[in-house]
Amino acid sequence: MRKTALERFNDSYIVDQKTGCWIWQKTKDAPGYGIFYFENHFIHAHRWIYQHLNGEMPKNIFACHKCDNPPCVNPEHIFAGTHADNMRDMKKKGRECSPERKSAIMKEKAARGDKNGSRTHIEKIKRGPDHHSHLRPELVQKGEEASGAKLTEEKAIQIILLYKTGIFLQRELAERFGLKDRSISDITTGKTWRHLNEFRK
Repeated sequence: MRKTALERFNDSYIVDQKTGCWIWQKTKDAPGYGIFYFENHFIHAHRWIYQHLNGEMPKNIFACHKCDNPPCVNPEHIFAGTHADNMRDMKKKGRECSPERKSAIMKEKAARGDKNGSRTHIEKIKRGPDHHSHLRPELVQKGEEASGAKLTEEKAIQIILLYKTGIFLQRELAERFGLKDRSISDITTGKTWRHLNEFRK
C-alpha cells in the first residue's frame, strides 16, 4: 500500500535542532526550495504543507519564509504574502540576493520550449560540417537508443523527478511515457540526457 501524501512529506525532511527548520532532503530546485510531487504535478514543498494545513492559496500569493532558509518546510516558519510583502520582509531583514543565488535563479528560469534560443534564433544553430555530429561522431547516439528521437527535454526532466520521488518504478514510468525499461534506466542514471544532471542530484 502506497503512503499518503502527508506520510511521504514527513519522510522527506530532517529537523535542525538549533534553528527548528525542517530541512527538505529530497528533490530541490536550483535556488534550494524543496520539490514535492502531488496529484500529478510538482509543487514547492513548503507551499504544499502550508496549503495542506491552511487551505489553497491564490497563485499571486507566495509561501514566504520567516527563517529565510529555502529548504525549510516547517509550517511554523512560513507565512502567506504577496510579492511586495516578500520584498518588504527581505528589506526589513537586510537580506540581499547573493551573486550565487541570482545565478541559480537565472538558471532555473532559463528559457525552454518555444522561448528557447534554439527556436527563437534558428539561424544560429550549427548545421552541416559544423554540427557536433560531424565534429564528434563518436558521441552521437543512434537508433532507438537516441533519447532525443522519442522524448523531449521537458519529459526527460519529468521522468527524472518522478523517479526521484520513490513513488514510481522504472517499469511504471516506461508504461506511462511509452518507452522501454532500458530507456528509463538510461535517463535516470545519466547514461542519456547527461546535461540534465542538476535534476538528478
